[in-house]
Amino acid sequence: MKALRWLALIAAVSLTGALAATPTVALDRADVGLQGARVPPNVLLNLSFTHAAAAAAYVDEYAPTREYAGYFDARSCYTYPYRSQGGASVPDLRIATAYFSALKPSDAQHGCGGDSFSGNFLNWSGTSMLDIVRYAFTGGDRVIDEVRKTVLQRAYLPDGQGGIDFYAHVAYFPRKLLRQGVQTATPFSVLRLSIVSCRNRLLFGDGALAQAGSCESPGTSAGLGVFLARVRVCDTVEGPLRPDLCVAYGKNYKPVGAVQRHGGRLRVGVFGHMNNTLETAGHRYGGVLRAPLAHLGAQRFISPDFLPQDYPDAEWSALTGVYTGRGGGVTTYINAVGRSDEQRPGAYAKQAPLAELLYESLRYLQGRQASTAVAQVADDGLPVVTPWNDPQVASCQRHIVITLGDAGMAGDRYVPGNIPDKGSDPADRARGVDGFVAPPLDVMAWTRAVGVLEVNLPGLEWMTDGIGGASFFAAGLAHWSHVQALRPGGNAGLLTHYAGDLLPASNAAVTKTPLLLAARYGGDIDSDIDIPGHYLPGSDPVALIAGVRAAFMAADHGMSSIAGPSLMALASGAENAYLFQSQMDLGENSMTVSRLPFSLGADGGIIAGKPLWVAGQATRPVYTPGAAGTLIPLQWPRLDASQRTIFDGQDGLGVARIQYLQGERTREVGQPGGVLRRRTGTLGTAPYGNLVYVGTPSLGLPGADYALHRKLLQARRKMLYLGANDGLLHGFDARTGSELFAYLPQALLRGAAASASTHYSADPLLDGAAASAEVLLLGRWKTVLVSGMGGGAQGVFALDVTDPERFAQMGALWEFTDRDDSTMGNLRAAPGFARLKMSGKDSLPAYRDFVVVSSGYNNTADDAHALGKPAAAIFLLALDKPPGAPWQLGSNYYRLKMPLVQPDSDDPGVAAQALAPPALVAGNDGALAYAYAGDLQGNLWRIDFAGGPPWSDGGARRLIFVARDAKGVRQPITQQLKVAYGPGGGYLLLFGTGKLVEAADTWPSALLPQSLYAVHDDLSELAPTRSRASLEQRSLGVATDGYAVTGAELRYAGMATDDAGARHGWYLDLMGTAQTGERSVHSPVLAAGQVFFNTVLPGSDACARPATRLYVLDVLSGFAADSVGLIQAGAITGRLLDGLARAPPLVLEMKSSVGAVGATGRAEGRKQFAVVQPGVPGAAVKVVSAPLPAKRLSWREVANWRELHEAAKK
Repeated sequence: MKALRWLALIAAVSLTGALAATPTVALDRADVGLQGARVPPNVLLNLSFTHAAAAAAYVDEYAPTREYAGYFDARSCYTYPYRSQGGASVPDLRIATAYFSALKPSDAQHGCGGDSFSGNFLNWSGTSMLDIVRYAFTGGDRVIDEVRKTVLQRAYLPDGQGGIDFYAHVAYFPRKLLRQGVQTATPFSVLRLSIVSCRNRLLFGDGALAQAGSCESPGTSAGLGVFLARVRVCDTVEGPLRPDLCVAYGKNYKPVGAVQRHGGRLRVGVFGHMNNTLETAGHRYGGVLRAPLAHLGAQRFISPDFLPQDYPDAEWSALTGVYTGRGGGVTTYINAVGRSDEQRPGAYAKQAPLAELLYESLRYLQGRQASTAVAQVADDGLPVVTPWNDPQVASCQRHIVITLGDAGMAGDRYVPGNIPDKGSDPADRARGVDGFVAPPLDVMAWTRAVGVLEVNLPGLEWMTDGIGGASFFAAGLAHWSHVQALRPGGNAGLLTHYAGDLLPASNAAVTKTPLLLAARYGGDIDSDIDIPGHYLPGSDPVALIAGVRAAFMAADHGMSSIAGPSLMALASGAENAYLFQSQMDLGENSMTVSRLPFSLGADGGIIAGKPLWVAGQATRPVYTPGAAGTLIPLQWPRLDASQRTIFDGQDGLGVARIQYLQGERTREVGQPGGVLRRRTGTLGTAPYGNLVYVGTPSLGLPGADYALHRKLLQARRKMLYLGANDGLLHGFDARTGSELFAYLPQALLRGAAASASTHYSADPLLDGAAASAEVLLLGRWKTVLVSGMGGGAQGVFALDVTDPERFAQMGALWEFTDRDDSTMGNLRAAPGFARLKMSGKDSLPAYRDFVVVSSGYNNTADDAHALGKPAAAIFLLALDKPPGAPWQLGSNYYRLKMPLVQPDSDDPGVAAQALAPPALVAGNDGALAYAYAGDLQGNLWRIDFAGGPPWSDGGARRLIFVARDAKGVRQPITQQLKVAYGPGGGYLLLFGTGKLVEAADTWPSALLPQSLYAVHDDLSELAPTRSRASLEQRSLGVATDGYAVTGAELRYAGMATDDAGARHGWYLDLMGTAQTGERSVHSPVLAAGQVFFNTVLPGSDACARPATRLYVLDVLSGFAADSVGLIQAGAITGRLLDGLARAPPLVLEMKSSVGAVGATGRAEGRKQFAVVQPGVPGAAVKVVSAPLPAKRLSWREVANWRELHEAAKK
């Protein structure tokens, strides 16, 4: 069909409505749209505990300079109540009032001046390993749990009733002696202090006297008093100062662990052993289900849609944090082990056959029943759940198994595949392989495989560990379940293990135990370090707490390893071809970036070579704005008081946190004295960021000054920039991969400091996209990089990256946040650059360069800078603002608010209005003439800049189109439009509709009809706001390898004298959106008269593998082209690609051809493009363009041709 060929790309090439209610948009998740992201993961706790779990956490001499983890705040001093008894003042032992209470902060050496107890000393004195476990999982065992009061108690220690007595027990809880500093750490005046732990008590005595006795008759061991090992925590004073333990519930605080912090989305259950404390001999098999996998918090997610619902059986109140006594019993079991039987407190399981417990827990995850009949109630008073309900709620559900064992691990070889080695030992009986899945489970074969992988452990299947003779079968079972499917027809790789040994704190080297190998080969196979990241060492309590938190965080936020931002270009001019790729681990919040050589295959596919470099592990200098707005190194001496307060957190770790952001890893958990969050790399993820390459300045800008600028910078270092969720904008040498520097915005200081915490939850920080351009600042050309701050803060920042070698001296330009203007919101999209015509002297125009951004998301969020009423705006931010100068509306920045548009009465609901990034259109003089932006209500706005500043509110803004589906429902616009010259004048606006920003966008209610549009704006001020009724419909029909595009011939209004039947563009409704959720969220790409759309298909099934469709359409007609480039009705497009595209397609010119010159001096040419999708495997598509004019062209056509040529190379 006949089509006009003189259109050209405008936006992003020629320029380097309010609501009745405004709900916020949740920007906290990086896995939106990924397979299984809606399905709540299962976290199964295997607690293989005996009395050994209650052993002392610390057995070395007290070191005042070391900080000991426990229920007491190590940096506080505590008092204890006394009462009169027999004429003497003695420590109170009444249940309601006997507990330690915080009095004051300690000194730098954890001393208290002789009038109180050091919290650090009390943690060392009486903490058990079980307390550390409880601290990690639940925040501690609450003996008093009221709205305004919480008292935690130490684990109840065995006292000899039917078993071992921990009183001054050399192996489990030895008598401790404080040899010096008694009057600093305690209120006692003796020279040496004796401390004995028994039952739920702490006994203090004069260490110079002979010690003996028992818990009932301690004698001199309690000469200074008997105290209950209890402490009040998280009151209104301590709560805000102890974020590691305390979380606010209204005006009050509660101690919480990983279970509460992540219990809103996860399903948690517990396996344990039968106590059977009355048994005196014999082997008891395996483990039992103590609490079934279930939701614990105020919400639950039920199949098949997994929408959030109120959960009436939550284990704690969402309003107060107080335990409800309802639910499956996870927190109850964790906190009650060892004290649940009031007749025999301190009773624990006598045997811990670890591998057998692990095998039973895997049977549970397989949807099977226990392999042996078990009584429903053990003699510890805690439930044993039987029969088992299938815990798997979806085929793609992820399982995280956390297994903890203690020194009481016993013979545990009765697992499928075992061959006896000990004759009549009941723990070493023969057991056939388990054929539930193919190949059958043979535990000896899988354990042998672990030994082979370890290289130096041949015959591992026959080895034993510890005094109880435990096998290494736990390692074999963990490896098998991690790499094999658990169920027939199921998928492998859905189960990940974490594991740890409860051993007293020690600096001794960690040995290869069954649980260490289970952690490595059950979830951390690729780790090449001695202590894998999935191992939870009880010998380092801080590391164990951190490891539990990391496991829950990874479960909550997704353990997917996915492709991150990519950047690729063919060789052009002075620039070589490059391919930069990143790989993200969402569960670990880590990422690597690499550069690879590549070529294009005959089919357009990428043929990549081995990486030239890989970045993501190194240290770097970090810079941040100082008080005057200029850059300062992120170093403790250079920070002002307010900045130091942010980093120090009242725990003395300010310097360590700064070094952590610089990439230093010596203070990470797992290192000696490590307390900060352990990382697999020093680079955070960038799920919504982008890579920005800055090389030789581009051609095309006029003037001798610019030509000199470009010449001077041809030899400058080529750089690659990337913002990440560690809060930093990273600057890499593009040739070597070394990180030259990083920038930390002032607005992200607090979030970046918090990212070092072990309970950091992968919240977004710097996950906005960036852009760079050559701009004229105060008469000098500069290379400027600008980035939104994404979900981490509401704002944008600008840097001078002209000379990366001198970034420390000249890099700071400015930051602009909601503190400067409360209309500013969260920006994920890359900012734009524009030159604006200002009022000049003597009728001569004056120009000024600006950053152009929309107000983004959530500017009405309830924070300290929220708007009083909803508004959306376009911001113009002057690039020449001096770093220390304040922002002044109408002087160095302009805000153009959109008019108020009330939602229609028939709309099903009101969406938060948020302007998409604007598309910028330059006039003939290169200055910004128009901007176009859509919003979440489907409004498409035009902003006219021709009048120059100041722009009054409401003026020069026009609503030109409203996107609605066939039923009249508004369709959200979240992408930047693309703009082409329109037929007969004006502009053709190309965009798609849809939103994929928050988890709610994948719910069935959000799978609504979406469309692709081309809307002609003739720039008439008299034209009405148009709708789809003004456009020509394009229809899709199912065809081989895609869809056939059909419809009537399109005549554009204004192109002929007879406008009857003429239209103002075209639209195409996507097919089957109720099932596939197909939508357009990425900006289209224009090249050679064609528009390339990536649509994404998250699917209605929560386990559906997401997909991408590529539509290649003629810009003017909306039809597709056939294999030789002929545009016609019925041609096929819409190829389905496996995987979720996270960016627009890359359109690379492979070759071009030009035909013979005709009589008019013109010729027709064709181009062949490779359309590639980095991160989507096997997604290359080869496209041939329709005929294009070549040879002798007019001046206007040359300009258009150049723009198309440049666009095709990107």
